Amino acid sequence: MGTKHRKKETGTPGLLVLVPVFNEGPHVKEILTGIRQYTAADILVVNDGSTDDSLARIRESDVTHVINHEKNVGPGGALISGFRLATERHYRVLIAMDADGQHEARDIPRFLEAIKDVDVVVGSRYLPDSERRNTPPKHREWASGVLTRLVRQYTSYDITDCASGFRAYKVSALRKLNLTEKGYAWPFQFWIQAALAGLRVKEIPIALIYFQSEEDSRGESKLIRRTVSYCRWVMQREMRSAEPNPWRRVWWLLKERFFLLISNLFLTLF
Repeated sequence: MGTKHRKKETGTPGLLVLVPVFNEGPHVKEILTGIRQYTAADILVVNDGSTDDSLARIRESDVTHVINHEKNVGPGGALISGFRLATERHYRVLIAMDADGQHEARDIPRFLEAIKDVDVVVGSRYLPDSERRNTPPKHREWASGVLTRLVRQYTSYDITDCASGFRAYKVSALRKLNLTEKGYAWPFQFWIQAALAGLRVKEIPIALIYFQSEEDSRGESKLIRRTVSYCRWVMQREMRSAEPNPWRRVWWLLKERFFLLISNLFLTLF
């Protein structure tokens, strides 16, 4: 893994925009150019083992830092690398957004305004004021709904979009977390740890933009169900790890094992 630093100062002190990238060669330069239209902040791109020309396109762009993962470690791993740099270099605010065109740079000023009085701002695609530009597959919306309800059940957060990756964080809040989930379950480790740390969270509306993928055309409903099962297990594991009462920890462990047994049986049958 390598880190490249190109500039020391920009016009927005203390702000870092983090863009994880995996095989986004056709879009990444346009996305990074779009970010520059709305902020002069430092930009960090984490190239997560791309096998296309993403890294070349990144190096052609006006960015401040580049972290290059030699192999793909997953979206959580890319974010963790970015969070680490933000804390080590003492940034005050970090905004994370995807490089696939589903997050719009024009929303960055709204995130900066919203983060002033909370620790984390999440861009929600499901608030009443969120613009719905197209419709994701039903199994993806089902998974989002199930997992959002679980997050609300396990925490005090009255959220509407548990998996959105368009977020703003105060870096001081990130220092209170110990995130290790490198795959798609990272938001669910985050939610439990954030609740236990007492972080203040708010949502702001963003547009729901969905691009049909090759995986969707092949059918991925069983994979989605497995992912939901694993994300629920991650939340239960975090709850168990934080439980000071040993008997309660045993109860959480038994609950995890029972849930995994039932989930695996269901997935085998259906």
